[in-house]
Amino acid sequence: RLPRCRETPYCTSNGRRAWKAYRKAHEKICWRHKNNIDPPSPPKGLEAPITKPFTRLDNGTWLHDRPEADVYRVLIDAHRLRMDDDYNACYTTVFRFGPRSTVENGAAGFADFLAMIEQQAPSLLPAWWDATNTAACIAFGSEATEADGWSSLTRALHWKDVIGHYGEMCFDLELRVFAQAVYGIPSNFRDLAKGWKVMVALE
Repeated sequence: RLPRCRETPYCTSNGRRAWKAYRKAHEKICWRHKNNIDPPSPPKGLEAPITKPFTRLDNGTWLHDRPEADVYRVLIDAHRLRMDDDYNACYTTVFRFGPRSTVENGAAGFADFLAMIEQQAPSLLPAWWDATNTAACIAFGSEATEADGWSSLTRALHWKDVIGHYGEMCFDLELRVFAQAVYGIPSNFRDLAKGWKVMVALE
């Protein structure tokens, strides 16, 4: 999809020159480009979506300036998607999440994930984060706070579910990039750094 707009798909099968021509033509009529408006990400599923998410991921502020409940939601989803990716890669979540990280015991594995962030990358968390938020975040996922049960830590998460729930084609990539920043290594042994740097440039 075109940068900033994200509403109009394009095909690159005809080569880079054709893509540049298509993009230039679309920018002339795109209201987002005319008004220099960046689209919120994601368009649904959170109380307060943000702009330039990959730039924020790049500078470590992706969780900053979000409502408390939104921080809980994306932390839970980053953990669940990473768990699913690792399971699909090696058919076990023990590989990186430890023996407690299973769908049946999701809260314990998620607690380990939060502890890793707090110990190894605390700057990724909002300035207001403290021990009470850790407990509240785990409870948010353990008690199925939301009516549809979306954030339940006993519920497996697939990348297609993420796209459908949030209505953003790249939101699964946002979650994966954040998890990679926490662990320092990519899931499935696929480094996302190059892809997210491209997204930063497009923003």
